[in-house]
Amino acid sequence: MTTDTEHHHQAVAWSRIGRRWALAFGVITIVALALLGIFWIASGVMEMSLALRPRSAAQPAHGWYARPRGAT
Repeated sequence: MTTDTEHHHQAVAWSRIGRRWALAFGVITIVALALLGIFWIASGVMEMSLALRPRSAAQPAHGWYARPRGAT
């Protein structure tokens, strides 16, 4: 048989473990949300750069990359 004191010590031990798990999952969640936010920002920047690209593509190309293959 276990006494009330033993139950109390077990409950305190489990509550400490539970707090540690909650803290660990909280940190993991914050890191995941930060990475997701960085991904969204990077994705938005790339989409905006691609949205502006057709305007510059409508102008004639100049430079070495505009010459057809084999032309001098």
